[in-house]
Amino acid sequence: MALVAGLLAPKLLTHAYSSNSNSNLVANGGFEDGNTHPDGWNFCGGAKLADTQNGATDQMVHGGRYALRMGQPIDNTCGSAVLGPNQVAFQDVTIPSDASDVTISFWYQALGTWPAGEWHLELTNEPRDYLGSVVFIDTIKMDELTPGWHLYRQNLKSEDVAKVRGKTLYLQLYVRFKGQPDWDWQVYVDDVKVTPIRERTQTAPLPADLQGNGTRPIVVNGPNNSVYRIDTDGDNRIKLPSTTLPPYLPTWSPDGKRIVFQTDWLQPEASTDTTKFPALVGRAWLMNADGSGLRPIFQTLGQEGRKEVPLGCLRFSPNTCSDTGLDALDGLLTNLHWSPDSQKISATICFRNRWYNSDKSSQDATCHVGIHDVPTGVDIVKIGPTVSITDAAGASWSPNGKILFETGPSLTQRAKGIWELDTTTQPPQAVRLLTWLTGYASSSIDLRSNPESDPTWSPDGRYFITYRQAASVHYVPVTGTDPLFLSLRSNYHIMVHDRQNLGKPRMLLLTDHGRLSGRPAWSPNGKYVLYTLSNDEGTAADIWWLNVQTSETGKLTNDGASYNADWLPTAQLPTEPTPAPTSTPNPNLVFKAFMPMVVRDVGGTQPGPTATPSSQTNVTPVVLPTLTPTTASTPLPAPVNPTAVPPRGISGKVLYKGVGIAGITVRLEVCVPSLPCEAKVSTQTDANGNYNFPYAPSQSGFFSYQVTYTNGPDGGNASDSRFLSYWQVSKSALISYSYAERLAGGTFDIADVELIAPANGTELPVPVTFSWKSRDIAGEKYQGLLDTQNNGLNQCSQDDPGTVLSFTVSTLACQFPAMVPGVPHRWFVLVFQGGESGGEGASRVRAISFAP
Repeated sequence: MALVAGLLAPKLLTHAYSSNSNSNLVANGGFEDGNTHPDGWNFCGGAKLADTQNGATDQMVHGGRYALRMGQPIDNTCGSAVLGPNQVAFQDVTIPSDASDVTISFWYQALGTWPAGEWHLELTNEPRDYLGSVVFIDTIKMDELTPGWHLYRQNLKSEDVAKVRGKTLYLQLYVRFKGQPDWDWQVYVDDVKVTPIRERTQTAPLPADLQGNGTRPIVVNGPNNSVYRIDTDGDNRIKLPSTTLPPYLPTWSPDGKRIVFQTDWLQPEASTDTTKFPALVGRAWLMNADGSGLRPIFQTLGQEGRKEVPLGCLRFSPNTCSDTGLDALDGLLTNLHWSPDSQKISATICFRNRWYNSDKSSQDATCHVGIHDVPTGVDIVKIGPTVSITDAAGASWSPNGKILFETGPSLTQRAKGIWELDTTTQPPQAVRLLTWLTGYASSSIDLRSNPESDPTWSPDGRYFITYRQAASVHYVPVTGTDPLFLSLRSNYHIMVHDRQNLGKPRMLLLTDHGRLSGRPAWSPNGKYVLYTLSNDEGTAADIWWLNVQTSETGKLTNDGASYNADWLPTAQLPTEPTPAPTSTPNPNLVFKAFMPMVVRDVGGTQPGPTATPSSQTNVTPVVLPTLTPTTASTPLPAPVNPTAVPPRGISGKVLYKGVGIAGITVRLEVCVPSLPCEAKVSTQTDANGNYNFPYAPSQSGFFSYQVTYTNGPDGGNASDSRFLSYWQVSKSALISYSYAERLAGGTFDIADVELIAPANGTELPVPVTFSWKSRDIAGEKYQGLLDTQNNGLNQCSQDDPGTVLSFTVSTLACQFPAMVPGVPHRWFVLVFQGGESGGEGASRVRAISFAP
C-alpha cells in the first residue's frame, strides 16, 4: 500500500522547519556547534549534550549530531540551598524592539521509566537560582510526556511581548526535581528556535490527487444540520436525506453500500406530566449510499426523571422536600463503526445520571462498547444491556478483525490508555498498547488521564492515528476582563503509530491554527487523513486534509459548517509512484516531520476551495475568512547585532573625558556591612574601555559587590595625574548576583577634577577659599574637603554635595582640635554621580599650610 511505502520513505519528508534563516534569535539552536559557540549554551546541574558519535540514538537527537539531554543524574552545581538543586540549560536571546510577537519552539522526546517532576521554560535575567524571571512561559509535566518526537511551539501573551521587547535575556529550560539517582528518565531537546513573530502551521495547495472526479466519496456533516456527500476537493456537494434532529458522525460501511449516523433523542418524546422530565437517548440511522432507505436501526435505553416536590425545594441538607425526585438516566450513543464484513456495528454507549436543570455534560458517565448485528427488519432494536467491551469508548475496527478502543470516561478498574481487542480469538483478549511514559503496556501505573484519544486504524490495519493534547498552547488577540484565559487556546498533536513498532510514534501535525475535534478518517490508499478543525473562536469548522507522508495540510471545505468526515473505503484515488513497500520496518529508521511555518495574519483571505451547491440542495454556503495566515510581505526583523549585547557577568565601561580608555585596571570587591571592602578579582579595560567580570565569586550572608578604580600601584595602575584618585560604584547597585547573570558594574569617567586654588604647597592666612572646575558631566555633584588632622577623620567641608564649585575655611578651628599653623594639610574634591551607574570618586590631592 502507498501508506506503508510513504511511512518508510524518508526522502518524502522534505519540508523545512522554517524558510527564513534569519528568523532564529537563538545562536546554535540545533546544538551543532557543541559548546564552542562564543554566545552558546551553558549547562549546569548535569544537563549536557547527547552526541550521535558517542552512543546517542535517533530517539535522542532529532537532527544532526547533537541534542540537549536533561534528566538523571542531577548534581548540585546550580540551584539554591533553600529550594534545592536544579538542572539548567540556558542561552542568550535578544528580542528586537519591533518584534510583532515572540514564538518559542523546539522538538523534544522523553525516554525512561520514571519521568517525575516538572520541566520549566522561561525568559529570565538569572539562569541558575530561581530568580530574575521576566516572563514565565510554561511548566511541562514530565510524567505526561509520551514517546516520540513532538514539536513544542508557543507564542507569548501580548502583555509578555511588551515586557521583553528590546531586551537581552536568557531562554532557560530547567528542572527543579532531583529525585533519586536510580529514577531513570531523560528529556531530549533539539532545534530550539525563538522568532520575533507569531509562527503557526501553514497550509499547502490542494494535491493533484485530491482533485474531484465526480464520485463524491466523502460523507460529511454540513450546513443546516444535514449529511452531505462531496468530492475529494470539497466541491460537488449533494445533500442526503436526514432527520429533523442534528445528525452526527456519518460513517461508510466497508463495502461502500451503506451509511450510518446517529442522533440524540428524548425519551419519552412527548409527555404532559410536568412532574417528570425525559431522558436523553441515542438513535442510529441507516441509509443506502445514494440516501435511499433511511430508517432507524438502534436506540439506547434510558429512564425519565422525576422532579422534586414541592418544585424548587432543597434536595440536600437541609432537605425541605417531601419528595427529592429522581435523576434521569441518559443512555448516550456515539462512535458507530462497522465490522470488516459490513454485518455488525460497534457503538459506544454511556449511561449517566442527569438532573433536569443541570448541565448534562458535567455528570459522571459509565461507558462500554457494544457490538450489534445490523438489523434486517424495520423494528428499532433497543440496545444497552449488551456489553462487549467494558470500560471502553471510541472503537475502531481494522480489516483483520482487531478493535482499537480507549478507556471510557468513568471511574473504572481498567487502566487508562489505548487498548486492542482481537475478535478473531476466543475468548477475545484486550491488550493495552499505549499509556503514559512508563514502559508503555508493561506498566500498571497511571498518573494522568488518557494521553491519546480517538484511535483509528489505517486501511491496512498496521498503523493507527491518535489525537493528544500538546504540551504547548497558543494565544490569540482578544479583549475582555480576563485576557489570559480568554486568549488561551489548546494545541494538539496528530500522531501516527506503527503497530509493529509502538515505541517510535511519529507526530504528523501540530494544530496551533484552530481547535481539533471529531475523529480522523483515512483515505482508502492510506495516504491522507481527514480531520475537523474549528476556528479559535469556535464559530466555524471545516474539514482539513493531512498528507501522512509529508505532514502537509490544508482545507478541504471552506463553508465554515463542515465536520466529521468519512471516506468511502472502496474509493479510488489517482496513484503516484512510490517506493515498493517492505514487509518489516527498518528499526534504525527515524521519522522526522518538519512543520512549515508562517507569520501572523496580515489581513485578507487566502484562496481556497469553495463549496458549490448543486441543483440537489438548497444549501447556501457560509463564506468565512480562512483559518490560515498569509505570509507577510515584509521580511522578518533581523536579530540585534550580537556585539551590542552586554556580556555575561558584571560589566561596564571606563571613560576618560567621555571616551573609552584602554588598559585601566578595575577590581571587583565584596563588601560586608561594618567591614572594609575586599578586592576579589581584577580585570583590565579593552580597547573601547569595556571591562567584564564573567563570573563573580560566590558569597553567602549579607554582602554587596563593588567595582573600584584606584590610581597608582595600589589599584594595579600606574600613577597618572590625569585621572581621579579613585572611583567606586555605589554598593547598593550590586546587592546580588547569579551565575552568568548580566549586571551593570557601572560606566564612569576617571578624568580628574581640575583644582583651581589654592595652589599646591602654598601657605595662606584664613580665610581661604578652595575652588575647582566642573567636569561637565550631567548630574554630577561635588563636595570640597580639607583634612584638618591628616587622618581622614577630621574634615572641614561643604555641608552637602552640590553644584557649587568652591567652599571657604574661615577659621583654624573649623574642626576640633584646631589646625596647627605651618603644618601642611590635604585638600581634595569628592565627585558624586547618581543613577544606574551611580558611584563616587575623589580628585588628586593638594597640600596647603595656614599662616599664623
